[in-house]
Amino acid sequence: MSTRALQTVTRFLMAAAILALSSGTGCGKKCNQPVTTPFKFLRETQWRLIETDNPAPEYRRLSKYTFQNWEFGVNFTGQIFTVINNDQQDTPFRVFKWNVDKDAGILLLQLQSPIGEEDEEGNVAGGEDLGTIEFSYKMGRNLELVEAERGYVYKFVPFQGVVDPDNTCEF
Repeated sequence: MSTRALQTVTRFLMAAAILALSSGTGCGKKCNQPVTTPFKFLRETQWRLIETDNPAPEYRRLSKYTFQNWEFGVNFTGQIFTVINNDQQDTPFRVFKWNVDKDAGILLLQLQSPIGEEDEEGNVAGGEDLGTIEFSYKMGRNLELVEAERGYVYKFVPFQGVVDPDNTCEF
């Protein structure tokens, strides 16, 4: 084999090795399209909870397909919907009233159980006060809440729809 042919084969093998290594698992495809401008208001989008260190049962099953969507309304009310295996539940898991001190980076949520439908006797279940939580928060292209009292961290990305089960993306 000539020197020139050997150099060509060597370059080809090196290029193939670099391509194989760079397309490995180190930098996986992102599930969300990158947000180009930071958010200014909590109510601009629905927020998908992707990670928390809170050990409560409602957070143990977080995955690409099972998660919570938090919605902040312009009227200082909000809802938390649960999505299980890419199926959003019709009834919110929690409802809340909220207020924010943007300058101090503080968010207050007064959580309630959702109000259900009337039963046969005219009783309505739900609406119980579940307490008020104070969070510090940072918002830009993503949202991070930190509970003031217990220190639990909640990380959110803008909700852009459910993830296709065949997709091997990561958040």
